[in-house]
Amino acid sequence: MNPLDSIPLWLLALLMIGVLSIIIELGFQAGKRIASEKGLSKHPVEASVSTAMLGLLAFMLAFTFGAAVSRSKESRQLAVADLNNTVTLYRLADLMKSPENQEEFRALTEEYKEIRSAAIQRKDLGQLAKAMNRSREIQDRLWDLTLNDGDSPHPELVKNLLKFVETDSARRATGLHQRLPMTIWYTLGGLTALTTGLLGMNSGLHGRRSRLVATLFIVAYSIVLLLIVDLDRPFRTLFESADAKVEKAIETMPES
Repeated sequence: MNPLDSIPLWLLALLMIGVLSIIIELGFQAGKRIASEKGLSKHPVEASVSTAMLGLLAFMLAFTFGAAVSRSKESRQLAVADLNNTVTLYRLADLMKSPENQEEFRALTEEYKEIRSAAIQRKDLGQLAKAMNRSREIQDRLWDLTLNDGDSPHPELVKNLLKFVETDSARRATGLHQRLPMTIWYTLGGLTALTTGLLGMNSGLHGRRSRLVATLFIVAYSIVLLLIVDLDRPFRTLFESADAKVEKAIETMPES
């Protein structure tokens, strides 16, 4: 888990706006003090550095947002593939020779659908962990049923079962492990603090500021950062997540 996962988005928004407001105010007061002590009227170096820092921050935001969007897109595609594989396996149970195996095979795929659906609806990481553990057990049992069904398993069933397991593994890796590393979050946070402080100092050195412009900058930046945080989470709220998409599409699965 990322430490940011435990903070509600609304609270995270308030924290970002509050912290950035304090930093920009401290920078402004520091700039005013420096200007009054040194009696400087022009500060081209500080203005240039502020501009460069803003450009660097914009680059970091674009890079981070792009990485988060790419991961979210991949997660969506894997979720749809996982659903399709589950539906296909359910229907391929007819290829099994034993009626008892057919019945258990369908029941297990139905259970797989239900436990995933419950975890997605509740957005509970603890329940998701239990669902994934149970999913592994279901996969093992499906293999047992397939390999021990008569003299030889049906090749179509084996092929689709392999796809089912591979897609599930890829979905776990993408959704829970291939997340933005904390190094990027630390870098982004430090760069944000420095840039905001320099903007406030630059205003203080020139002896004037616009609270409206400062507020718009802080709010706009906080919104973009919230989008990135939400995209990086296993369960998203500002965007319709891949799991939620599956939850809607899952109604198309045939009932037992």
